[in-house]
Amino acid sequence: MYILETKSLLLISLFVGLVGCRTYQPLELSYDSSLDSVQESNRKQSEKFSQIKALDFASLAYLMGGNSSELTVLRNEYKIAKETSELETPWPNPSVSVGLKKGFDLGDVSEKTTQPFVGLGFTVPIGGKLQAADDYNAAVAEQFRTKLITQHRNLYLRLREGYLNLLLTRHALTVMDSTLKITEKLNQNSQRLIKMGVIGRLGLIDSDFDLKSIRLQALEKEQAYLLALKELAILVGVNQSVIHKVVDELPLPNRVVLPNSEVLLKLIGENNLQLAEWRGLFMVADANLKQQLTKQYPDLSFGVDGEKEPGSKASFFSLSLGFDIPIFDRNQQGIKAAEGERALIAQQYKDQVKDLLIELSQLKGSFKNSRAQLINMNELVLLSEKRLATAKYSLKAGEIDTVEYLDLKKEHDLLLIDQVSKLSEFWQVTFALEQLIGQPLVVLNNENFKVENFNLTEEKGMNTNDK
Repeated sequence: MYILETKSLLLISLFVGLVGCRTYQPLELSYDSSLDSVQESNRKQSEKFSQIKALDFASLAYLMGGNSSELTVLRNEYKIAKETSELETPWPNPSVSVGLKKGFDLGDVSEKTTQPFVGLGFTVPIGGKLQAADDYNAAVAEQFRTKLITQHRNLYLRLREGYLNLLLTRHALTVMDSTLKITEKLNQNSQRLIKMGVIGRLGLIDSDFDLKSIRLQALEKEQAYLLALKELAILVGVNQSVIHKVVDELPLPNRVVLPNSEVLLKLIGENNLQLAEWRGLFMVADANLKQQLTKQYPDLSFGVDGEKEPGSKASFFSLSLGFDIPIFDRNQQGIKAAEGERALIAQQYKDQVKDLLIELSQLKGSFKNSRAQLINMNELVLLSEKRLATAKYSLKAGEIDTVEYLDLKKEHDLLLIDQVSKLSEFWQVTFALEQLIGQPLVVLNNENFKVENFNLTEEKGMNTNDK
């Protein structure tokens, strides 16, 4: 009877255990299939946007929400952590022990001298171990949720930067093309003048040098524009043919309004990406410390055993209960390491706040300085335009010749290139401030930025606009 009971118990235990176990599922990682998939996706995107003549910033933000590879990775990371946290920490597996018990020197007995025995053991975690493990997994999931939201906002701000950088480089390329055409005309005039003997060979060499220099700068501006196209395409998650359809004008710098210091400090505390990451790490470290503290308490173990005495008809049933006495091992090392990790993160958070305040002070000064430089540059451009208009009138009146006028036009175009550089410097400082406070300082055309649009919901995920 005991043999049958032992076999049944083993079979039931093995069946329950094996049925619940997972099997290995292979996953192919192939360059060729990935290449085919990307090319097919690019082809479909080109067809989809072939009828669209222009894209604005709101359209790119909407596209990024569904196509960005960085957002896809972040969503998958959060999904894995969330699904893991939803699985309750399991109880320890029960243990089964079986064997044979043989008797010797039993004398003249009629019963078997070899009898089976079976035992079943259980471990009961105490001290809140299971709940602490669940809380730790929940903290990890919340960390990834925070990371998803803050990184999404960071990507949105980077999209603004990439978008404006594209407009800046395109504008610079247009100005450079105009300057190149003027320089080419001046070079042609120099070639005619040297044939007429009006200028010497040194004058022609100077003209050729200017032309080569402007051509080189034009190529550099074209390279900057191509790089801006690529970076924006990667951010949005579409091919470059789609980004070519961006048609917009740069917002005026005077629309950028810098809040006062009190508001800036509040925005840094609420929205700064680095601080949000440290808060997530602290939350996980705190949950880990609580989990380590529960491990100092011993688990309760009890067992049920059944056996027959060799050479006898007697059967025995026993119940055991036990636990370790925490005299020596109270998880001192784990607790100490967890306390140190939490304290270190708290200190790093404080250091980050200190660094951000230094950065804020520097950026406020740079913002004021770059805006002042841009204002002065704009005033220079206005004076140059007046001088050019006067020169055009003088050319018609015969007071100056075409070469003198073209020289002034070239100087004006070179000044416009310098203006683009100053404008770019101003926007770079503005972008750095936006990253610091975690939200835009100026609204772009058709932009609909709202902080609540970055809140995560179970059903819809995150949106960058209401579109």
